Amino acid sequence: MTVMTNSRILVVEDSPQMLNLIRTILLRAGFEVTTGSNGKEGLAAVESSEVDLIISDIMMPEMDGFQFCQEVRKNSRISNIPFIFLSARGGIQDKMSGFQDGADDYITKPFDPNELVMRVTAMLMRASRYRMEAYTDSLTGLSNRRYFDKKLGEMVSLAHRYKQPFSLAMLDIDFFKDFNDKFGHLVGDQILIHLGKFLRDELRDSDFSCRYGGEEFVIILPDTTKESAFHLVDRLRKKFSETPLVEDGGSYQVTFSIGLAEYPTDADTAREMVKCADDALYESKTAGRNATTVYRKR
Repeated sequence: MTVMTNSRILVVEDSPQMLNLIRTILLRAGFEVTTGSNGKEGLAAVESSEVDLIISDIMMPEMDGFQFCQEVRKNSRISNIPFIFLSARGGIQDKMSGFQDGADDYITKPFDPNELVMRVTAMLMRASRYRMEAYTDSLTGLSNRRYFDKKLGEMVSLAHRYKQPFSLAMLDIDFFKDFNDKFGHLVGDQILIHLGKFLRDELRDSDFSCRYGGEEFVIILPDTTKESAFHLVDRLRKKFSETPLVEDGGSYQVTFSIGLAEYPTDADTAREMVKCADDALYESKTAGRNATTVYRKR
């Protein structure tokens, strides 16, 4: 079974010796490891950094493993992280309580190191497949609206914490309904695929693109003011207008309109960011389309 390198495992264990043992096993298997000595420390760690899987003891001071798991499952931002109990409490009632509180697996001590690595790897691979299916737009291969909502919320939190701006661009394909009506939905689908591939090829590695819904797409540009973002996305707009879709012997000239907003200059919540970018997009549409508009407060 292939180990998913670079996956970060949070290990929460109050025994320093056991914590060091688990950490050593996981590090040797190629994982990144962060630790906590009780549920409160574990909760702080998982809320402040990216974690791919949690391994937790049950009997711990201040906040035990059951309470820790319950708190994780109550928080929508982290509720889907795979959770494994690793405990000396091996009774059937303990295991039932663990699964009822939201655990995905339960391993009893003493444990076999190879089994631990295999279970962690299998769970990470399964979680990765589920995320891919849940967060990917099946037509374009870009992220979908569900993942965008999650990503934008994370971006707002990070930008607030580190006092850094970011920009949000909303794109809408011009006259998309006319393409569907005139050439059929198969051509319409190919236009969406064409734009998805274009965004993947042309955006920076740090940027995030998503199909927002229908013919609308969004781009998050981290650590970028809207003035800088304007030059980047307006260049994309011009280049895309010069890159026709060639399909089944036909050539289709396609353009899109853009609205840009910046955090925190224009808005300081995810919802308001979307509204500001959408308002700017509407101005691009009413101005004649195939244009980029930067949001300005009135």
